[in-house]
Amino acid sequence: MQKTIFKLADIFATPLAFVVLMSCSLVASFLGTFTNLGDSYMAAVNLALSVLTLGIGQAVLVSSARDNKALHLKLDKLILAAPTDNDAIGAEHRKSEHLDQQIKDIEIHSKQ
Repeated sequence: MQKTIFKLADIFATPLAFVVLMSCSLVASFLGTFTNLGDSYMAAVNLALSVLTLGIGQAVLVSSARDNKALHLKLDKLILAAPTDNDAIGAEHRKSEHLDQQIKDIEIHSKQ
């Protein structure tokens, strides 16, 4: 299931997919507005676009979470390789207040 979601996110994140989806949306809206297809047609188009939007949004969120985890892994490996303390590893799991304090400490230390 994850592979399918990642593939969909990769497909929908392309400029071509954006152009195709926008074109389909405009054509469907044009057809409904300037032809007499009726309210049921417009309701169906609206429903389809809403479901598609929610699906794309969720696929992008899942893909973003994967990328975020990979980025943290890379940063942790860089921190481990550096000749310094390793207290920043796992920082993404700490409380925001603790992170804010550590950022202030680093800024003060860097100005010395």
